Amino acid sequence: PSQGPRGGDTASVQGESQDQHPSSQLIEPQGDITGDNQKFICVFQVGLEDDEEFCLVKRILGKAGNNMRRIAEECNAKVRLRGIGSGFLEGSDGKEASMPLQLNVSCVDYESYRRAVDKVATLLKDLYKHYRRYARSKGREPPDVKVQLEEVRRD
Repeated sequence: PSQGPRGGDTASVQGESQDQHPSSQLIEPQGDITGDNQKFICVFQVGLEDDEEFCLVKRILGKAGNNMRRIAEECNAKVRLRGIGSGFLEGSDGKEASMPLQLNVSCVDYESYRRAVDKVATLLKDLYKHYRRYARSKGREPPDVKVQLEEVRRD
């Protein structure tokens, strides 16, 4: 792992095989797993743009936000969809961040973090499968999208 932008450790994982869970490749906490001010953060690059017909953002969020809420509640995590098309307004100007769609997960304890990352990776893998099927039904070459994540641990 290398030093992250805010002093935490970072690691990147791209395109693991179908049977491999991302949590097997996550940053292992150094020292005490239960620090007072630690935070484990994972940024998933969605890799697709929202599409009015496929409704990517709605599928990620789930009906009435249920996908995000379920992961947040089951894993005691913060889960945010950010970037272009996310509908998440940031900062004092209240605008979407002008970056590709990403799903951010953060937890203060490592085991919850591992569970949340697994759940988000599973959600995205399922979404990619449906998107490839959708693209083929439209006569388009399906994109080669895989789960891509970057991690940061702050102490």
